[in-house]
Amino acid sequence: MIALCLIVKASDDESPLLEKCLKSIYKHVDGIFIQLNAPKGQKISAKVRTVAEKYTKNIQIYEWTGNFAKARNANFAQVSKDYDWILWLDTDDTVEHPEKIKEVASITPRDIHGVYACYDYAHDEFGNVTVSHWNCRMVRNDDTFS
Repeated sequence: MIALCLIVKASDDESPLLEKCLKSIYKHVDGIFIQLNAPKGQKISAKVRTVAEKYTKNIQIYEWTGNFAKARNANFAQVSKDYDWILWLDTDDTVEHPEKIKEVASITPRDIHGVYACYDYAHDEFGNVTVSHWNCRMVRNDDTFS
C-alpha cells in the first residue's frame, strides 16, 4: 500500500494548488496524510482545510517553525506501518502517469528503499522545462529515511 504525504502551507492561496494536486493523484494512492502548517499565532485557512477534508480525514495541524526536516518527519509519522511506501509531493506538483505508481512500487526489489523520479523543477514562459533533476519522492515505510 502507498501513502501520500503532503506538507501544506495553510493559507488561502494554497487551496487551488492543493485541489489540483490531490485531484490528479488521489485515485492512485491508498491513503492521504496531510499536514497543515501555519506559524504560531496564524490560523489555518478554512479554504485549505475544506480541500484537505474533501480527500482525507488524516489531517494534522502543525506549527511551522521553518524546520522542513522536522515537519517532514512529523508528517511521515502520521503513516501507520500498514503502508509499504510513502510518496511525498508538494502542493504545486503534478505526476505524469500516476497510474504507474503502484506498478513501480510492486516491482521494486526489497533491497531498494527509495525511488527517484525526474523532477521538472522550473519552466520558462512558454512551459519549456529549464531545470530538471532526479529527486527521491517515494520511500519504503520502514524508517530507512528520516
